[in-house]
Amino acid sequence: MSSYIDEQKCYEKNIQIRKDIFSWFQEYEFEWFVTMRIKTSSPGNTIENSERLLKLWKRNLCKNNHIQICYLGVIVVSWMEGFHIHLLMSGKNKYGQTLKDMDREEWEREWFKLAKKDCHIEDIYNNDGVMRYITLPKNTPSNRFELVYPSNKGLLKKCRRDNA
Repeated sequence: MSSYIDEQKCYEKNIQIRKDIFSWFQEYEFEWFVTMRIKTSSPGNTIENSERLLKLWKRNLCKNNHIQICYLGVIVVSWMEGFHIHLLMSGKNKYGQTLKDMDREEWEREWFKLAKKDCHIEDIYNNDGVMRYITLPKNTPSNRFELVYPSNKGLLKKCRRDNA
């Protein structure tokens, strides 16, 4: 009986965690939904390596495109579909350009150069729909995902829905 109660509590806690992540993501407007595959040589270093590659990718492209970006997301530790990152991104430069003005293929190629795996970028037309997708159990499996460290908190503040 105790095992069933423990499993039920864990299940309920996971549902609440997904709801909390959805609510947090929902505070912002994003332009791009990005899925990035991660090459794994050893499972132990995947999370740290993912964050490192993500920072390098961001730095290279922001410098090359003269744009600031911000993002939130999750790193999914999936043995079935492979390790990958789901990001919600926004960006802006001093000329008024946003991520929607950037060449998505250039950003996808840069990820491939760094990670030796594919990257897919889509414009977001329905923020809530993308956020629901990210917080589905298959994308935030119990004990098998990590939140990506938020990038550029200053720009992220400007992307809050209450600032729009």
